Amino acid sequence: MLAALAAVLTGCATTAPQQELPEFRHHAAPVPAESIDPLALTPDMERFLDRFVRPYADPDTRVQLLARSLRDSAMLGFRYDDRLTLTAAEAFERRQGNCVAYANLVVAMARASGLTARYQEIQRVSVWDGTEDMVLIPKHINVIVETPRRAYLLDSSGLEADPSDLRRRLSDAEALSAYHNNLGAEALLDRDLALAYGELARAIEVAPWRADPWVNLGVVLGRNAQYSEAEAAYLAALKRDDDAISARSNLYEIYRAAGDDARADEMARQVERYRRRNPYHLLFLAEEALEEGRTDQALTLLRRSIELKPEEARFHAALARAQDQLGTGVEAVSR
Repeated sequence: MLAALAAVLTGCATTAPQQELPEFRHHAAPVPAESIDPLALTPDMERFLDRFVRPYADPDTRVQLLARSLRDSAMLGFRYDDRLTLTAAEAFERRQGNCVAYANLVVAMARASGLTARYQEIQRVSVWDGTEDMVLIPKHINVIVETPRRAYLLDSSGLEADPSDLRRRLSDAEALSAYHNNLGAEALLDRDLALAYGELARAIEVAPWRADPWVNLGVVLGRNAQYSEAEAAYLAALKRDDDAISARSNLYEIYRAAGDDARADEMARQVERYRRRNPYHLLFLAEEALEEGRTDQALTLLRRSIELKPEEARFHAALARAQDQLGTGVEAVSR
């Protein structure tokens, strides 16, 4: 069965319907998630800040030195690894991690340096995981650090001074939920359903208004052949976020497998309507078309992407590549 993972997080509503977790019926009992503080500092982290950041009183200087000290190989030398969801202390000790790990590290050390730091999320294009029957919904977390003069965006890919692409700020509870959601998604990819269920249960407990953990919980239950419970989890996700496309995709698979063609067809129509309104999905389809030599179709998809979001540079770059492949040259596209 096709499964979809919302890999990091969504949702910013402050309330959610009360709903009990579906029971997990498996030969292995659920593994409860550890109750931890992902922002706790170790003595080594305190000494690092005392050496590289805290001696400077100016807040802007502190932000810039913090960003540099974490990335510079002569200091911490943090390296990105998309399969390592870690606490701040673990990320510091291992000097690597994914965007959640880096965000935990930055928030913890910025706040310990007297700076104002908040999490934020950016949703990215859906991708196919070729090793699993899963469509991954990558969502990226980074950090906004504010001083009296300006706001800085600290990202696992580097430091940007102008956070113009800010999407949504997250509370600490939402970031903690994202941490456990990621651990649950990683356990699911490793086929450890008991561990995945425990982590996702904790993610829901911490921020019950978020949709993503419910989607991933549905995947876990579906993998455990608990299809009615999986359906309930996907419907719970849609109550929290009506745009949770992965929930609708997975409901389609459940209904189709059960022979409920009417509901399956309705879900398929809803999914297709959403995708046709999503310029990034159109980009994904266009890139597939280009790889398969369907250049005319790619051009049509890319022009539609630009109509929907003309300020996105990636659409214009992809259109130029497609035109070059077709030999049509550059055309003007109204903005």
